[in-house]
Amino acid sequence: VTARAGVILSALSADCAPILFCDPQSRVVASCHAGWKGALGGVIESTIKAMCQQGAKAERIRAVIGPCIQQASYEVGADYEATFAREDPESRPFFIQANDLDKRMFDLPGYCQMRLKRAGIAESASTGHDTCADAAQFYSNRRAVKTGESDYGRLISCIMIRAYLLISPSWRGSLENRVAICQEGVNCRRLLPSGAARHLPLQEGEILLRAYF
Repeated sequence: VTARAGVILSALSADCAPILFCDPQSRVVASCHAGWKGALGGVIESTIKAMCQQGAKAERIRAVIGPCIQQASYEVGADYEATFAREDPESRPFFIQANDLDKRMFDLPGYCQMRLKRAGIAESASTGHDTCADAAQFYSNRRAVKTGESDYGRLISCIMIRAYLLISPSWRGSLENRVAICQEGVNCRRLLPSGAARHLPLQEGEILLRAYF
């Protein structure tokens, strides 16, 4: 979780659900990795709580679930359904019967979206990509195990608050001391050489550049 511009947050995955969060009003962003254990254990709610501690509001947060294993590819044992039902009764709709009687197909992104909504997130979406089924585009732990691969790659999903560079001729010292990372337009957050931060409009002679990094 961060409210600082220019800091890239990421989530590594290879079937589990990467989730990116943003409160555009408070300019707080976050990322988390939600496998079945994390989703059931509350990683989504913990991420939202951490965002709110930095000024975000749950009702303003938008979330997107990136490429992950989809229900058609996610076969689990019937014991998974029992574990979920015991800890979260609202999980039942996300399990359907598989071909084998003792197997189930689990909807991980659907379950994550339910947890997001239950936590107060009004706007969320899933890309719908199936990492296990689409070998041409995605790495997959489950596919690697099925095909006997010794290892597998990782996907990375990233989010960052857009940053600007403020160059001020009024600051003394080297160029490094006259450049600050700012968060938004002319009302930028100045990281002064002293370490203090304040919000001020641009002054005469100052230059504001959008930074791409």
